[in-house]
Amino acid sequence: GPERTVSLLNELFGAFDRLAANVGVEKIKTIGDAYLAVAGVPRRHPAPEKAAAAFGFGAIAAAREIGERYGVTLRAGMASGSVTAGVLGRTKYAYDVWGAPVNLAARLEAIGKPDCITTTAEVRQRLNGHFQFVCSGHEDIKGFGPIEIWTMQSPSRDTSEVESRTPA
Repeated sequence: GPERTVSLLNELFGAFDRLAANVGVEKIKTIGDAYLAVAGVPRRHPAPEKAAAAFGFGAIAAAREIGERYGVTLRAGMASGSVTAGVLGRTKYAYDVWGAPVNLAARLEAIGKPDCITTTAEVRQRLNGHFQFVCSGHEDIKGFGPIEIWTMQSPSRDTSEVESRTPA
């Protein structure tokens, strides 16, 4: 029911908010049961892909822990590249980001496997040696065409090496 759904999402998104602050990613918004976060916006991050991956795996762990009571699993999509960001609105302001990486990450999440981060060959190249990757083949992604898809299954070493920063 609605009360249980709100309770679950509040607990889950609260855990994600704390995690985002710890690894240096910025929560942009929630969209239904989805949570959009970025690394490197609005301030540069020394290792945005590492921070995003650390956030993704931390969110998966939180969802596993919290979701056990609700029967919930989490899928994550991750893409890298330039985005545009800004504040919109006249009465209810909202900070938002746009660009191909945002759309691609959402599409990757939609085709992903539970408890995994689904990503691209570009992200794999940037994070090679830090995480374990398995090629999932090529997918025809709406608006992007055929893309080589990779699944990040688990860190190959401790993600706590990602520089932690407290938002100013």
